[in-house]
Parts: sequence; structure tokens; C-alpha cells
Amino acid sequence: MLNEFLITALPITLLATPIENYIEGEPKIRCDSDAIDINFQTRQPFNGRIYVKGRNTESGCHNEQIGRHLTGITLHFGTCGMVRLRSLEPRGVFLSIAIVLSFHPKFITKADKVYNIQCFYMESVKDVDNNLEAVELISIFVMQNAIMPNCRYEILDRGPNGKPIQFALIGQQVYHKWFCEETIRSAFCMIVHSCFMSDGQGNRINVIDENGCTIDEYILDDLEYLGDLIAGKEANIVKYHDRETLGFQCQISLSIKEGQCARPQCENIRKRRQIFKIFSYLIEEKGSQSLSFYGYE
Repeated sequence: MLNEFLITALPITLLATPIENYIEGEPKIRCDSDAIDINFQTRQPFNGRIYVKGRNTESGCHNEQIGRHLTGITLHFGTCGMVRLRSLEPRGVFLSIAIVLSFHPKFITKADKVYNIQCFYMESVKDVDNNLEAVELISIFVMQNAIMPNCRYEILDRGPNGKPIQFALIGQQVYHKWFCEETIRSAFCMIVHSCFMSDGQGNRINVIDENGCTIDEYILDDLEYLGDLIAGKEANIVKYHDRETLGFQCQISLSIKEGQCARPQCENIRKRRQIFKIFSYLIEEKGSQSLSFYGYE
């Protein structure tokens, strides 16, 4: 009976001394494009343990940072039981996870805290000539900005490795390229869609439909996706009658990556709507480029 009493009493003795430490301020939470980052500032040097609730021993789900006032943990998407919930209104994805901050390396004490962390990533549809908006992080404690990739559109000479051009000849081969900045672990998918051409006089020609499929392959054929956040296609320069320039604008949709990025399925929905023999051309985008013509009468 004595031995049993001593074993039972041992943890009670260890926890009897109060831990004179606590969190100063609020947790600092950042929603990155591929991870959630949580940091805590403590009054005394931290000598405990941070871990995902229910996954104390799982690799990558805990962190021990002894002797520091600032401590934290970074949890990547798809790890440690992070919950993903899709929202239709507003359209986007919630990512949630529960974090335990324990001031003792082995035991739970009354000073310990459990934080339910939640981030919201809003799906965005923007014209390619504008910067994509930063999306707001929704958290119990902190409101932050999770920056979505910036996207650009370029016209290159001849092929994907060519230099950006501003002047072109009718019939010259060029390469249309759309791309967004990638992180080390990309968490987004990109679709180029809803492209149209305008002569600046109120005339407008649809080139790529809302599904991302070409409407007239004589102007621009179906795009090729070379990665999660890059698309392009070769084309020959065309021109409107009696026009020196023409506007070209697309939209890029960014969505949270879930497995492989979905791509437009165009074989069964490609339609010919209009055929035009000669066009002029202008790119309109932020940091705008223009493509003008020379050697043509």
C-alpha cells in the first residue's frame, strides 16, 4: 500500500509548485500560402512544449523551444489533422487546428492554454491586368492578411523563352504567357478564362470562354498549362482593319489546391463563333505593355 501511495503522489508533488509564466499579449497568427504559423511571447523564458491537440508525439506536430521568450510552431497544409472546410458564401476554404501551449515539458498544468486557430482563404477572380487582392485571415485572436500570388501577362518573341516585345509585324509568331508567383510549396491553382479583344471603339471579340477554352483557334488556340500557376500558347499576330492597336484582356481565377489542379476540358465544347482576317493588338495590364505594328500599310 505504501508503494502504491508513493507512485500516485509523485505527479501531484511535481505539479504542486506554481509555474510563474504566462503569455504576454495575443498569439501572433499568420496564414501563409502553404502553412499556418503561430507564435507566442511569454513573460519568462519558455521551458515547455507546443503541440497539436491529440498529436503530442506525432512528427512535425510538436515543438520544444527551451529558454526563449518567443516560441511558436509552423504547420503545413494537410498535416497534423488540419481540418479543411469549403465555404460557398463567401467562397473559399476554412483551415482549422487546435494548439496546446504547455508550460511544462511533460505535464499539463493550470497555466496551459488551448487555442483553436482558424484561417480563411477566399477564392479570387480578377482581371489579369490588376493585382490580386490580399485575402483576410479569420482567427479567434488575430486578424491578418494572407497574400495571394501576384499574376502577370506577357507577350514574348517567338516562344516561351523569348524576350517581351512591344512591337510586332502582322503574322509574326509570339508566345502569350500568363503566370503567378509561386511559393516553395504552392497552395494555389490557376485558370485563365474570359478573354476578349477590343479595338477601343466599342467592338469586342470573345477569344477564350468562361471555361478557359478557345472560341476561335485562328486567333488563339487552347492554352497549355505548364505548372500549377503558369499557362501559355504560341500564336501569330493578327490585326483589325484600319486599327493600329487592340485591347486584349483575360481573367485569372485562383483557387486553393486540393490534389491535382483541375484543367479546362475543351475538346467537347470548343466552338467557332467568328472568323476575322486582320486585327490590331494591344495588351492592357498593370505595368501595362502595348504591342504596336510597323511595316504595315
